[in-house]
Amino acid sequence: MGIHGTPEDGDYLIDNMLNWNCISLKREDVDEIYLYITKSTGIIIEK
Repeated sequence: MGIHGTPEDGDYLIDNMLNWNCISLKREDVDEIYLYITKSTGIIIEK
């Protein structure tokens, strides 16, 4: 499973639920968390 942002001007991909079994973040959300996480940061995905 991948977690990633969208291409520039690609937030519509999330708004229209076009994903490929991954977790896509809007660019503003990536910008918000970028300073707080590293490549090795562990995550827990809950329903």
